Amino acid sequence: MRLKIAVALTILATTLSAGWNIPPSVAEELEKSATPSSTATTETPIQEEGATIGVAKVDAEQKAAMKRVEAIAAKKAKEEMIQKAEIAAAARNAAEVEAVKKSSVAAPKDWETNNVAVGAATNGMRTEDANYNKEINEGEFKRILPIAAEEADHDHDGVPTSIDKCPTTPLNKKVDATGCCIDGDDDHDAIANSIDKCPTTPEGKAVNADGCEPDSDEDGVLDRDDKCPDTPKLFKVDGVGCPQTAILKVNFETNKYDIKDNYSEDIKKFAQFLKDNSGYNALISGHTDAIGSSEENMLLSQNRADAVMKSLIQESIEAGRLSAIGEGENRPVADNLLRDGRAENRRIEVELKPSATKQ
Repeated sequence: MRLKIAVALTILATTLSAGWNIPPSVAEELEKSATPSSTATTETPIQEEGATIGVAKVDAEQKAAMKRVEAIAAKKAKEEMIQKAEIAAAARNAAEVEAVKKSSVAAPKDWETNNVAVGAATNGMRTEDANYNKEINEGEFKRILPIAAEEADHDHDGVPTSIDKCPTTPLNKKVDATGCCIDGDDDHDAIANSIDKCPTTPEGKAVNADGCEPDSDEDGVLDRDDKCPDTPKLFKVDGVGCPQTAILKVNFETNKYDIKDNYSEDIKKFAQFLKDNSGYNALISGHTDAIGSSEENMLLSQNRADAVMKSLIQESIEAGRLSAIGEGENRPVADNLLRDGRAENRRIEVELKPSATKQ
């Protein structure tokens, strides 16, 4: 029996010393344990009761040697598991870096390679040995998280968005440590750039609190160009800041006051002008030629003025802004002795009058 154990120990010792890095002292001890002593070969075989002291000592040494072999094997297995974990961690670490690059997020500038690899490996390692996993996570190889990617800077001013108090700063603006513009005065108008609504005002021009040249009546024409600087807001103005005007010309057939179809477009345009310039009221006056009695012509001229007024009301102009009056034959604009002159006198005229309300 002892001979079989000795042979087994010899083979195990030889294998271990050849394949694993076993300390020489341990290998020697295994060899000694495996070599039968002279006493062992000459002693009487062990009886079931009362073995000799020499035999008992050999058995104890053999058991101790077996335990040492088992301990060395366990240590070697543990080292192999850690090595495999490190390799797997390195692969996962490389995959994480590649994923960060593909997502257009700045990759960490510095990876603590060794600690991250071991930590990530032991944290993510899948093994059936749960106790070993616990030992790794709670022991020497605790998990260390990778360094986070650099913070975003949405307005590209060099200040991370997380601490940027002005996160929508325009490009190429100088900013302070809080990410807000450092004020200047590019157009030299004594108004800081940050509040200057007209940052390119010509140098030397007078400006208001917004940094813009003044437009006192707010008609869109600067005071320096406005020939009507007090125009009410109810009027549209021309290029020099004065209220726009409009005329409406309608002529009639002899002794008639119905409006021909060819004037309908002119009436619509005039109605739109009144809508755009609510500061105007309109006085419509009717006229005739000199044919017929003055009484008849007075009534005819009133009917002509009323007809035009009615057409404007149909275009959604308030009746209160319109008035109509007949002038008869009293205000000719052409010679009534001529046919063309009389045709020109059969007309209406419109006079624009500012309304009583000004804004």
